[in-house]
Amino acid sequence: MNALIDDYLTNADRFSAVVDAAGDWTAPSPCEGWTARDVVDHVVDSQRDFLSRQDLDAGSRPTGDPQRVWRAHLDGVRLSWRTTQPSRGSTTATSAGPRWPRR
Repeated sequence: MNALIDDYLTNADRFSAVVDAAGDWTAPSPCEGWTARDVVDHVVDSQRDFLSRQDLDAGSRPTGDPQRVWRAHLDGVRLSWRTTQPSRGSTTATSAGPRWPRR
């Protein structure tokens, strides 16, 4: 993999540890007016939006408790990179993350 994907996965592992440690999904987050569940949903939805703009398919949007949603989303991200990147050639780095050449 490339450095951007490696960085993403390192940060995703750190976020996974936070998600795994959470107990009360209705608890307020540091983001005013947001619960812990809202933060996980925001991260998942933002990443899925970014991926779709890169023509990457992370599968259906997971549902359920936030821990399950995050884990299923992360599995979908990993799968999309494994199945899509080799057929598209090498990636180029941008400030927004990896960009695969369009066919």
